[in-house]
Amino acid sequence: LRRILTYVRPYWRRAVLVVACMTAAAALSLSLPWFVRRVVDEAIPQGNLRLLWLYCAGMIAGPALAGLLEVVQKYSSEAIGQQVMLDLRVALYRQLHAMPFAFFARQRPGEAVSHVLNDVQGVGGAVSGTLVDVVQNIIVLVSTTVFVFALDWRLALVALGFLPLFVMPTRRVGRARTRLKRTVQARIGELTGILTETLSVSGALLVKVFGGEETEIRRFRAKAEEIKQLSLEQTLVGRWFQLLLGLFEAVGPAIVFA
Repeated sequence: LRRILTYVRPYWRRAVLVVACMTAAAALSLSLPWFVRRVVDEAIPQGNLRLLWLYCAGMIAGPALAGLLEVVQKYSSEAIGQQVMLDLRVALYRQLHAMPFAFFARQRPGEAVSHVLNDVQGVGGAVSGTLVDVVQNIIVLVSTTVFVFALDWRLALVALGFLPLFVMPTRRVGRARTRLKRTVQARIGELTGILTETLSVSGALLVKVFGGEETEIRRFRAKAEEIKQLSLEQTLVGRWFQLLLGLFEAVGPAIVFA
């Protein structure tokens, strides 16, 4: 992420807009529980219909504005990610042209193409996805922590006391996903190599001359099958952990009410 930030730096104005939208959206999202508290503690016990309508309007307006800001934030972060991918692709293409011929002789077929297409795509996803999620989660964590302490410091301490239990499983899931992602990227590079090798003019000619169509199809299918299995495994990594998190979301309010 530190390395990726060097590519984001030229677009710092748009990045500031993204962070500002995140902060405002986080604050507006917290307005919903604040208005609910006012409805329960003030409007209903007092029988004040005007207050009730006012707070109900706030319960709708806050999340609606937060949603609009999230649209702006999503578009801006995606624009930064796409621009970073463009810069990286051009820089990588220029670097490849500057390499000596011996470099290409050592490369597997399609490896350079895979770097320019697939690996750069992964970096763009890290900018518009991972980097944005990290910043957004930090903002949400800080703002929510301040808010829950303002509501009730005792319940806030109980809630935050559970956080350390999730740190180690999260790190373990993250490492597993990283390892699988790297393996998938490598296999996609190999698959691109097979395509480049067999679908070029000389490659297609060799395959036809030696009647190797079925052999190449089997080789292609085996590699594509491997990528499919790895992708499925990557999708399933951490699903039990997500189930546990979902359970805590249900159990937490039940404990508070009890």
